[in-house]
Amino acid sequence: MQSPWTSLSNLKSFAGHRHSVSVLAYGPQSSLIASGDTGGEIRIWDTKNANQEPLYRVLAGHTDEISMLKFNADSSRLLSASESDRTVRVWDVLAERELEMISSTSCKNLSWVPGQQRLILATGLLNPDSVGGVGFQTLTTVQFLGTEATTIGHSIDGKTRVTLDSQGNSENRDIAVWYPAAPHVVDAFGKGIELTALTADRSGALTATKDGSLALWDIQTGKETGRLVDRSLVIERTRFPRFTTLAISPDGKFAASATKDKHLQFWRLPDLPMPKGQLRRFDVYETVHVVNFSSDGKSVAAGCRTGIKYRNLDEKRVYTYEDVINVKQPVTALASTGDGHGYAFATGLPRSQSNFLAVQLLPRWRRNSFGRTIKKSQGHTDAITGVVLLDNDRQMLSGCRDGTLRFWSVDSGMELDAIDVDIPINSIARSPDGRRLLVAGDDSAVRVFDLETKVELAVLSGHSFLVQQVSWSPDGAYFISAGGDGSVRVWNAETLQTVHVLTGHEDRVNSARLTNYGRFAVTGGEDGTVRYWDVVARQEIAVFRGHTGPVLSIDVNTLGTRAVSGGLDRTIRVWSLDRAAWNSVGDRIEQEPTEEVP
Repeated sequence: MQSPWTSLSNLKSFAGHRHSVSVLAYGPQSSLIASGDTGGEIRIWDTKNANQEPLYRVLAGHTDEISMLKFNADSSRLLSASESDRTVRVWDVLAERELEMISSTSCKNLSWVPGQQRLILATGLLNPDSVGGVGFQTLTTVQFLGTEATTIGHSIDGKTRVTLDSQGNSENRDIAVWYPAAPHVVDAFGKGIELTALTADRSGALTATKDGSLALWDIQTGKETGRLVDRSLVIERTRFPRFTTLAISPDGKFAASATKDKHLQFWRLPDLPMPKGQLRRFDVYETVHVVNFSSDGKSVAAGCRTGIKYRNLDEKRVYTYEDVINVKQPVTALASTGDGHGYAFATGLPRSQSNFLAVQLLPRWRRNSFGRTIKKSQGHTDAITGVVLLDNDRQMLSGCRDGTLRFWSVDSGMELDAIDVDIPINSIARSPDGRRLLVAGDDSAVRVFDLETKVELAVLSGHSFLVQQVSWSPDGAYFISAGGDGSVRVWNAETLQTVHVLTGHEDRVNSARLTNYGRFAVTGGEDGTVRYWDVVARQEIAVFRGHTGPVLSIDVNTLGTRAVSGGLDRTIRVWSLDRAAWNSVGDRIEQEPTEEVP
């Protein structure tokens, strides 16, 4: 039986709003979508329910037209704004309850600050007396986060590589492609376009025209790739509908539209081509906090929201039970054992004493179907963000948001020693010779410790904001730091001086690795990109676009020929560094799309 969500024709069309729908917004997981109308009502729809009306929740409170909607990372909270009633509101989606209401004289764009549930970034002017406990930051100029837009037409900020907008006030509007270095339109295509919505990876667009046509476009080529037809509206009304707003899901698989007659339409989009440079993609259906290549480079381990998932890169099968270790807590740190037979891992529940460390054998080395987990180690009071193995895998060292480094016995699980760093720790990295430890934290510094004496050797400054991750080059001659300030710094391990600074990410950098004796680097950031760098030339070799949300972790295999990334879009992606390494600096990788694995 064919799924009702497989046709390019209209999947479902629903009425429910009493006023025209003015804005649509998908949740990060692409199943929930919020719609706001000109009367101030918000409705939440669950699009997974294809066989009946998918109305999920109704949120009432605004008194005039809704101008913006934004889900938080897990879709449990919704942020709404109305320029007409001059309020910004925070909602508990499940309870259908308003949590906060803040008066605002002007609000053009809103976004949840990544990784935080209660902090909200707002563009426009807010009344400081009404902010209360929500924790707003006010900006006097428009600032863009990720791929969201502020103007009708869903344009992207000029700091990104492509800007999409609807130009002019006549019926002959088209799609205009802009580049940041050029103050003029360099490409234009389409006719009579009224509305546009952009895919999260910025490779495609959905447009609506005044005559009721919905079209899909490839932004790179300027070619139309498909049309969506709402046959029920055409047949019943003998005329085409007038669209009021459009939205595309973060995973690029679905779209939603609204028409002036108060109807909503949900669509299944055709599969997008594999991003250039991407070798494999695995959907794991959970946020991926950390990824790690096995020592032989033939498999990948991913620390996810509920445990660890393994994938053999040479196989095409879906996960079996043996490929999953259910920890029932988010796994936020991984370290491969010296023999390559297993991983040390740690969990990362915020402000919790239930977090622990353990060592787990890989599936092929397990003694039974449940595997062998060596004794758990507990004692930290916050999320554990780093773990390394010491003394031929007889000891573990952990770094934690509680500001401590702790040494543990692998066999007994007992704590052996501790170092109080006094700052929340985001990352730790042991040098290849096992003599030194790097520590990155919230104070924008990189700390260097002697692992034998447990003495702090140096505190290195350079970043202007917190440091997200540190790691060593394979030969130990250099190390790299990924900054919340959007920069990446490469350090000489002997002189402890910065030798190169790499800039290009449009938001904070979450992860960074060095390859080939420090000659090349791979980074992943909040902007959803994985970037490959020539460190000496301080230039990008390639920008890999495919993730539809922030990239939280990357790793590179021992040979430096492949990179793996994972992030908030709940996917693991493997990228080829082979051809990029031989391209001239600044060239973009041109590779044929390859396979996609569920």
